[in-house]
Amino acid sequence: MKKLFLLLLTFTVAFSLFKNSYSQDTVKIMTYNLLFYNLNNDPRDYYFRKTILATQPDIIVVQEIEFQNVVNNFLNRVLNYYTPGLYKAGTFIDGPSLDRALYYKQSKFNFVINSPISTPGGRDINAFIVQHIPTNKQLILFGLHLKAGSYPSNMEQRIAEVNALRGFTNTLNPGTDFIALGDFNIYNSYEIAYQNLLEVQSQNEGHFIDPINISGQWNSYNYRQYHTQSTRRRSFGGGSTGGLDDRFDLILYSKSVSEPGGITYIPNSITEFGNDGNHYNDSINQRPNTAVPDSIADALHYASDHLP
Repeated sequence: MKKLFLLLLTFTVAFSLFKNSYSQDTVKIMTYNLLFYNLNNDPRDYYFRKTILATQPDIIVVQEIEFQNVVNNFLNRVLNYYTPGLYKAGTFIDGPSLDRALYYKQSKFNFVINSPISTPGGRDINAFIVQHIPTNKQLILFGLHLKAGSYPSNMEQRIAEVNALRGFTNTLNPGTDFIALGDFNIYNSYEIAYQNLLEVQSQNEGHFIDPINISGQWNSYNYRQYHTQSTRRRSFGGGSTGGLDDRFDLILYSKSVSEPGGITYIPNSITEFGNDGNHYNDSINQRPNTAVPDSIADALHYASDHLP
């Protein structure tokens, strides 16, 4: 029998975990760019709470969070606000910039380690390892936030960051279960950084698989149902504007996760939470939103410029 892992990344993606005929489970894994979450009592906590209640992730990896006290604030004032003790935070490492943190439901997982991977340009990639309690199965989650921007220098830095990640995953044993999730800031399938992530090499299993196989320029109308940035059309409180038109937030997984047994991705389970495909270049809370209630669309709009 299998164990199911459901990844919610604004995308709900599901994974299957196998141990024995008595162990089976489904979990949701989410990635969420919190948009410079760096206040002890951020007024956006109210909106983040609504999103978390609506999605109920078992693991959440966040980007753009600063300082240990702020990591604790998101844990206590958002994740555990209604149910104290539901979530725990993994070890936080205050890196050079735009940090990442991992939270998990302690009833399902134990936290093992946070091991940062240094990249040129100063943006670390965090290798978070968690252990699923019923099966003792370990999963590596690479939390990342690649360099933003469409200039050649920005693309070159994304290539260098991805190559640092591949330098790590290429050394992992065949059959290792891992995923990469976060804000990739990649605009199309032709970017070298994206191609390097997916490149299959004969001597290792360090490549990633994108469950949403779309080619070309992603910020086009034809791919509107996959967009995750921006939730806002006009500027307020920082962040990107212009409406929903970029596919920046991704969850990719290893060859092992693509295969039956062990941790297995459940096909078609990724969901860009709140994106109904009808808000291209528009604010996510422009009525109507057929994917979520109005209150949730408002929460997504006011909390961050990214969808989870």
